[in-house]
Amino acid sequence: MATVAAVAFVVRERRTAQPLVPADVIGSSPVAAALGVLTAASAALSGTLFAGTYFLHRALGLDPLRSALLTLPLAVLMVASAPLCAVLLRRAGARRTAVAAMTVLAVVVLVLAPATGPLPLAAGFALLGAGFGTVMVAGPMSSSGRPRWRRRGSRAACSRRR
Repeated sequence: MATVAAVAFVVRERRTAQPLVPADVIGSSPVAAALGVLTAASAALSGTLFAGTYFLHRALGLDPLRSALLTLPLAVLMVASAPLCAVLLRRAGARRTAVAAMTVLAVVVLVLAPATGPLPLAAGFALLGAGFGTVMVAGPMSSSGRPRWRRRGSRAACSRRR
């Protein structure tokens, strides 16, 4: 069903006079790279959270409430890291920030793999949230640069003054 919807969306977008994302934008190397980074980050978060939650339930025998409390740092730092990412973007630039955040994600996944206790898992989930929140802000910024006004799309809609 999702494949049919995706094909219908692409067909519709190719025929419309003003597509949501113009073909020349989606086909550009920086945008494709940013989409790859965001996809990899999402896969790292989803896979690690799934495996971590399963481990908390099955291996440690924790109930859902205790498991949720151990993964709570992930959500807190994901939300907190997004606005703090602005400081990193100003100081280091979007690409360096995105690369650093992806490195944190990779290290966290490797560190969480052998973790067996609640405290190391909670710390790992916190770092996972910080890395993911940062990459979700810095990733798109690394490809956007300063697009022309007619190419800004949803970015212009979000920042338009009324």
